[in-house]
Amino acid sequence: MSPRVPGSLPQPLSGRDYAVAAAVMIVVGVVLLAGFIFFAQRLVPADLFEKFYYIVVLVFGMVCALVLFGVMKSYTRVTYKSGGGMVELGGPVAVAALVVVGGFWLVPHSDTFDLTIRPHGAGEQMIKRGKIRVEFGNYAPIQEVNSNGEADFKGVPHKYRGASVQVLPMIDGYKQEYQTKTIDADSMNLDLANPETMLKGKLVPAPPKGQKVEILIESEPGEQVPDGYGRFQALVHKNLGDRVRITVCANGRSVFDDFELLSPDELVIPTRKPGARCGSA
Repeated sequence: MSPRVPGSLPQPLSGRDYAVAAAVMIVVGVVLLAGFIFFAQRLVPADLFEKFYYIVVLVFGMVCALVLFGVMKSYTRVTYKSGGGMVELGGPVAVAALVVVGGFWLVPHSDTFDLTIRPHGAGEQMIKRGKIRVEFGNYAPIQEVNSNGEADFKGVPHKYRGASVQVLPMIDGYKQEYQTKTIDADSMNLDLANPETMLKGKLVPAPPKGQKVEILIESEPGEQVPDGYGRFQALVHKNLGDRVRITVCANGRSVFDDFELLSPDELVIPTRKPGARCGSA
């Protein structure tokens, strides 16, 4: 290497040196790109997806600059005028800037995505009723289940892709209980495994004062006591449309013992004259 003369300009690198530098940057870029692809699902919930993406774009912009200007001896100039001012970039800086800007404008990206939830229940191929609530942090939208059996949530922040959220089915005939679900796609199935229906009934005529009335529902613990108007409610672990056996006892004797279909409407239970003792075979 020849000694540098004081006051002289530094000598540019040789084509070989630029090629070596470009090769090193290519290796770094490929490693970053592989890491970007491999850790994409983890980067999104941490809100680091786009930050990592622009680092990768910047590295490949530098690779292009080294190859074009160091190895191939090309040259370019970019001029931008706005508001009476002008910015001019030349040489490697210009092409690196073009690659970064191109990565920003040409590659499609979005800050949000749409999520579709399809509820499924035992014995029902498709559920077309009710609502679903999803908690995205402090934001908890509620959507109707449409005729296609889907609840559509629009504009979900991209940081929730790959994250776990709380989902609450609000569907008649099924238990309303939060489920923890991970958003790993644009759609998910929501299994409603525990049916629950609020049975609402009314005894006709209403029991007179002083009469001890108990309402027993098959396979359900305990008994229900009607109010002064003969109305009662009971949680039944069956789906809407299922048959349920209801027994009404007045002063220890049966005044109703039959099957009814579960309905969202109030069931009218016509009582009759006391018959056999409740609990007798």
